[in-house]
Amino acid sequence: MNLLKLANLVLALIGAVLAIVTAVVAILFAANLHLAPELAAELPRLLRFGLSFAAFAVVAGLAAWAQHRVHPWRWVFQLALPAVGVVCALVLWSLATK
Repeated sequence: MNLLKLANLVLALIGAVLAIVTAVVAILFAANLHLAPELAAELPRLLRFGLSFAAFAVVAGLAAWAQHRVHPWRWVFQLALPAVGVVCALVLWSLATK
């Protein structure tokens, strides 16, 4: 397995784990709104965090798949990965600093 494909797989797994953990936290927030109504204000922000992680995981997974299959568009996916990473980082930064 070449190093680039392995790096893409690791990034996809990290993004997927973060998206799943964020989704579980959002479910726990939603289940406990009756105990702490102030959590309702944080729920949309938490969902955007999760969607940002999921988008990064999808693009990293596509890049790994394209590298594995030696797809003609593999470099398009590979170049999209840092772009999506920067966009996700900016979204996360804007959400965290509110």
